[in-house]
Amino acid sequence: MARIAILGSRGIPNAYGGFEWLAEKLALYFSASGHQVLVSRSSRHPDKDTSAANLDIVNIFDPPIGAAGQFIYDLLSIMKTRKWKPDAILLLGYTSSAIWSNLLPGNCQIVQHMDGLEWKREKYTAPVRRFLRWSERTAASAADILIADHPVIHSYLTEKYPLAQITYIAYGEDDTSVTPKPPEHWKDRIFDLVMARLEPENQIETIIKGWIQANSPAELIIAGSTDTNHGRFLKKKYCQTPNIQFIGSVFKKEHALWLRKNCRYYLHGHSAGGTNPSLIQVLSHHRRVLAHRNPFNQYLADMYGFPTFRNADELSHQLHLDPPKGIPVLRAEHQWNTIYKHYEKILLRERI
Repeated sequence: MARIAILGSRGIPNAYGGFEWLAEKLALYFSASGHQVLVSRSSRHPDKDTSAANLDIVNIFDPPIGAAGQFIYDLLSIMKTRKWKPDAILLLGYTSSAIWSNLLPGNCQIVQHMDGLEWKREKYTAPVRRFLRWSERTAASAADILIADHPVIHSYLTEKYPLAQITYIAYGEDDTSVTPKPPEHWKDRIFDLVMARLEPENQIETIIKGWIQANSPAELIIAGSTDTNHGRFLKKKYCQTPNIQFIGSVFKKEHALWLRKNCRYYLHGHSAGGTNPSLIQVLSHHRRVLAHRNPFNQYLADMYGFPTFRNADELSHQLHLDPPKGIPVLRAEHQWNTIYKHYEKILLRERI
């Protein structure tokens, strides 16, 4: 059995987002399969329990000093992992860990999840974007294998780093072991749902404008932390708009699952990176999705048969049409059994 370290997330159980969700799914799978697994976890994580069979959850000091704290957290995670002596390390993202890549153990398999095209995100200044491009190059050269979570990302990496070994692994469907449960007082409400980080590249304001223009009879529920500059801007501008409600992040699995399953429409604006976990999760339950038109979303729209929009006018029009019916059969690339086996092969140094 192997010793597998999973670094780069804020820790498990998931209380943050996509990388944490992936870390939790993989850690539980590998530990149940008999492998010894280490997962780094931020000292600011709300859960402090570290006990689990074959699973070492290591709380790492994560100072609350903005981006600098992330660099310290990643450095301490790597130094702790060196002492643990892993056979393989899965690095989730490269924004800050790339700067410490020369400290990664030299006698184990390094698998680097490349996330989206971080340097394209509108929230970053020009100097930060230049740093992120450097981080991407550094991470790509330091790893044994690069993971792209979308075919568009895979094509980009293949062209940019032709000598690298690159494989495509998406995210999987929702957790069928969880029983959906409505948040308090929600059972009979009719609502459209946005579940995303409130950042410019997620097209939240375009969605809000299109939804207002449609004069929808439903509510618009926006689930995502408003503790960002763009989040604060959106909340201040639209919190008094009738039937629009900002509810913050939703991390209780039973509540998030109920919201995805019972929304009238799931409105998806992500435009700057790979396979979005939330979109795959909602497709486990229905095709009532309207997504911003870009190469990332269009790949899934063509596969699963849901409409896309370019702007607020197109979204407004589509909100008056009958939504697609039924639950799609998810392709193997979006099923956890396939995903687990693929990660197992690359982390255990089998040929991909």
